[in-house]
Amino acid sequence: MSEQQKTILLVEDEEAHAALITRAFEDHHASWQLQHVKTLKEAKSILAGQQPDLMLLDNRLPDGEGLELLPGTVENRIFPIIMMTAYGDEKVAVNALKFGALDYVVKSDSMFAEMPHMAERALREWEYVTQNRHAEMIIQMERKQAQTYLDIAGVMFCVLDSKGDIKLMNRKGAEILCCDENETIGKNWFELFISDDIREEIKGVFDQLMNGEIDPVEYYENEVITKTGKRRIIAFHNTILRDEQGKPSGVLFSGEDITEQKEAEAALRQFEHIVSSSTDMMAMLDSGFTYLSANPAYMKAFNKTQDEMIGHTVAELFGEQFFNEIIRPKVERCLAGEEVNYQTWFDFPNSKTLYMDIHYYPYLVAENKVAGYIANARDITDQKRSEQRTLRQEVQAKRILETALDAFIQIDADGLIREWNPHAELIFGWKKEEVLGHALTESIIPQGNRQQHEEGIKHFLATGEGAVLNKVIEIEALHSDGHLLPIELSIVVEKDNGDTYFNAFLRDITDKNRACDELLKSHFDLKDSLAGTVGAISKAVEARDPYTAGHQQRVAEIACAIAEEMGLDEGQIEGIRMGASIHDIGKIQTPAELLSKPTQLTKFEFQLIKEHTTIGYDILKDIKFPWPVADIAHQHHERVDGSGYPQGLKGDEICLEARIVAVADVVEAISSHRPYRAALGIDFALDEIKAKRGIFYDPEAVDACLKAYEDKRFSV
Repeated sequence: MSEQQKTILLVEDEEAHAALITRAFEDHHASWQLQHVKTLKEAKSILAGQQPDLMLLDNRLPDGEGLELLPGTVENRIFPIIMMTAYGDEKVAVNALKFGALDYVVKSDSMFAEMPHMAERALREWEYVTQNRHAEMIIQMERKQAQTYLDIAGVMFCVLDSKGDIKLMNRKGAEILCCDENETIGKNWFELFISDDIREEIKGVFDQLMNGEIDPVEYYENEVITKTGKRRIIAFHNTILRDEQGKPSGVLFSGEDITEQKEAEAALRQFEHIVSSSTDMMAMLDSGFTYLSANPAYMKAFNKTQDEMIGHTVAELFGEQFFNEIIRPKVERCLAGEEVNYQTWFDFPNSKTLYMDIHYYPYLVAENKVAGYIANARDITDQKRSEQRTLRQEVQAKRILETALDAFIQIDADGLIREWNPHAELIFGWKKEEVLGHALTESIIPQGNRQQHEEGIKHFLATGEGAVLNKVIEIEALHSDGHLLPIELSIVVEKDNGDTYFNAFLRDITDKNRACDELLKSHFDLKDSLAGTVGAISKAVEARDPYTAGHQQRVAEIACAIAEEMGLDEGQIEGIRMGASIHDIGKIQTPAELLSKPTQLTKFEFQLIKEHTTIGYDILKDIKFPWPVADIAHQHHERVDGSGYPQGLKGDEICLEARIVAVADVVEAISSHRPYRAALGIDFALDEIKAKRGIFYDPEAVDACLKAYEDKRFSV
């Protein structure tokens, strides 16, 4: 503890007790500055203006309970608090620790004399807790920063493993799929987001990709089903992830929701079938929006006779909503003396939907008074369609330009270069005049691929077939300075007057591959960071209990050996390792003297120890692990017959991981030294789980544990 003077706030209404505590600090060390108050009100007044290094807090005070001064949770503590009481009330003790007290003591003369030592221990422990909290904040900041890079992306990013299970999804992906980005982790993409009618087919293609049976397709469009059941069309860009042996281990894809675009295209195609030409229409109406007259074209358009139209209102013909929202505001301007022109779509009774050019002219009577208006409507559907077609073509042309590969190279049937655009010069370094008329094999094709290139041309000319035609592939090309660079290549054959030309569109994907590598590295860095954090937490817990230091790590090793013997997959085993490594994290709130007590615990003390399962669960439950880490901490003292704690769960109500850790915990605890007894040995431990097999402990986990030791696959 630092020699700098420490301030202690003593909240104690008993003068005699306060005097004993004050004398103990005076006798112990001169660097303590003790401030004594007797009531909650006085304590609150001091705390409002300054923060002590330590508070010694009596529970029963004249104006209330000392519990009122506790922060409410362990996480909210800003300085250590030792709660004192003259009565060994178990409920008060539990609540004190739960609501943020660092320690809880029962008053006695010996306790008063020991108080300076207790204060020193509390301050040392608080310094350690503060440092550990800062380290955890740094780790969380780095993790959030990495996730932010993905979350700010404007498209979906997702990583699947070789089974199709989701390993990563960014915020945009969760938004498109109407789900929480964390709830999908570990779940199967095809089961969650692919409809039943196409799931088998798409999963089959994915499996072929993972087995290396087919070449990957960089871009495709496919339908997905969101969590809310809506169908969306996604444009996917895929990159195959590979392991150290180069075998496919998963896929990273980006996806853009193009549903609205596709629906607009479909609606436009449908409209083109139903739209047709029509003649001009004219009608006269009064200021009350009632038809006075209408020409035949107008009535024909609405499938009305003269009697059915004259004397009726516009609202009756078009409907109240359309009239009030579209027509009425414009007609009222006309009735005010203004000529009004607008264009809009109309649904006619003859099932035609036409785009109309509408003019409203005020018609005047005596003294230039506006008595009504004349409506003149001209069908300009063809013009509108032409504009839409032109706009669509412009959008399509823009999309082609935006997504076109950067370089264009054309070769003839002899393999000689005929075209070489400026982007080809930029990517490969050769000027156009240097390569025109020369064989492509003399420039960008690496030495090892030249024979295959020449044979591919000959094969196409003989059969009309080409393995790389009309698809996008990734290959390496040669730069003029001799270095290889990754490119995307698409080849289209062109026939012109009997001559054959091969048009190649190429793109340098060096930056794209680097980005994918960095994204993958970020994923593994996050995973390593998580493992490091768990390890640090485990050491933090065991640092408070020197007699059982290493207990959690040994339990983790035994539990993993059991899980391997049971045939669990690597993901579950990793989750068990993580959970077992911090299964006793709740003991971080257990008084240190109880953890190292060399004699049998009292009933009250054991009750405090038992709280570590619930405390551990509360600490871990809001952390988004891909495994049931919080449940392991909560349930590792449950027993299959329901006799365990804290919930008295039975059988399969206890998660499999917790049942495995329970066996490993017992074996390690019995076979190792404890403060209150010597180690009983591994044989004793194995006999215990064998005797309680199916009663306390999961039979399969017990059998796997016994087998692991029997085969000498594991030893303590």
